[in-house]
Amino acid sequence: FPYQFDACTPELLRAAKEAARDLDVPVHLHVAQSLFEFHDSLQRYAKTPVQLLDSIDFLDERTILTHLIYTTLHAASGYPVDDMGDLRIVADRGATVAHCPVVYARRNRILGSFARYREIGINVGLGTDTCPQDMIEEMRWTALGSKWIDRDASRGTARDVFNAATLGGAQALGRSDLGRLAPGAKADLVVVDLHSLHSGPVDDPIKTLVYAATGSDVERVIVDGRTVLVAG
Repeated sequence: FPYQFDACTPELLRAAKEAARDLDVPVHLHVAQSLFEFHDSLQRYAKTPVQLLDSIDFLDERTILTHLIYTTLHAASGYPVDDMGDLRIVADRGATVAHCPVVYARRNRILGSFARYREIGINVGLGTDTCPQDMIEEMRWTALGSKWIDRDASRGTARDVFNAATLGGAQALGRSDLGRLAPGAKADLVVVDLHSLHSGPVDDPIKTLVYAATGSDVERVIVDGRTVLVAG
């Protein structure tokens, strides 16, 4: 975990990736978090952060890129409208984007957008990167942010953000036995009470979970068949 792109030299990043391959583990990097970082990379290396990472063979299916807000697609980047060049590189290499919407919504920054990243073929998982570490809140902000930035209420569906929080994270770790309830998968369960007044009527439990529930509604957490948390 070399932490963040703008604090590491290309040589250090290349060495970190080589070590990760030797150890057969994923490598995780905060990247493209600010507009300054994006343009500083262009000034230093004549490459965007994504292009530089690709040039040093850093990107593959065992690379997790946290945030990745400022790419050639971002309206503030100065690139032509709808330039998907950076995102195509990430998709082609099979890297994962770890999307943490709450911490950056507080800083007036938004991914542009969750739905577009997924449509081009990028695996997106969800994280927190701040307190409260509430994955339900992160799912809700992911959905609402995608709808807002795309100006389309059909974008960033509850199903899609729920899948990112479960299956997307499991794929990032190379673990097909996580993120799902299926034969051969780990017995990982989160029991959520959807009967609180703030949840309203439950017509679709996934929609209710994403749009109305809170972390305090979690009643029980089971990891690999072992109960690790009981509320109250």
